[in-house]
Amino acid sequence: VSVHLDDLDRAEAAGGDRSAPLARARAELDGIAAIFQALLQLAQVESGDARAHFAPVDLTHLCRTMAGLFEPAAADGGKRLMCDLPEGPVTVPGDRTLIGQMLSNLIENALRHSGAAETVEIALRETPEAVHLSVADHGPGIPAEDRARVLQRLTRLDRSRGTPGHGLGLALVEGVAKLHGAALELHDNAPGLRVELRFPR
Repeated sequence: VSVHLDDLDRAEAAGGDRSAPLARARAELDGIAAIFQALLQLAQVESGDARAHFAPVDLTHLCRTMAGLFEPAAADGGKRLMCDLPEGPVTVPGDRTLIGQMLSNLIENALRHSGAAETVEIALRETPEAVHLSVADHGPGIPAEDRARVLQRLTRLDRSRGTPGHGLGLALVEGVAKLHGAALELHDNAPGLRVELRFPR
């Protein structure tokens, strides 16, 4: 931020246009605020306090709701969201807001990092042992050797440096998954990435 403020000082002293350095400084401050907010939310999730307010969450309805919210942004980017969901409700005990935030992060990541691939798929299925929720894309994916690393906070792969984000999205997903006792796995979608969450029965 100090670099952008120095640019602003120089522009003002020279009687030049201050709008560009001011916009860069504001963008930098917005990014810092977003990182702080994400770290605060992650700390709250990791404290486990939300467990006291767990209630049945209908994942079928939540997936449809989140898909509807992201459909306009997907269409603007030339992409489409496809849902493979059961007809009826599929419930797990949890915090609806946090699971919604987790799903939002996964959809946003898939849309942002899927490259030229046109579709992002949200799928939900039940087995006797677990409820399986997945978000998948057909982009470049994440190499197997990097999949554990991208779950660490503030970690971004080199090829993601040019896209928006602060490297906390998947860390928050993992935190919410652990809070709900769900297993988080990253798989090769051949091509692309499939992120799967398994909520135990």
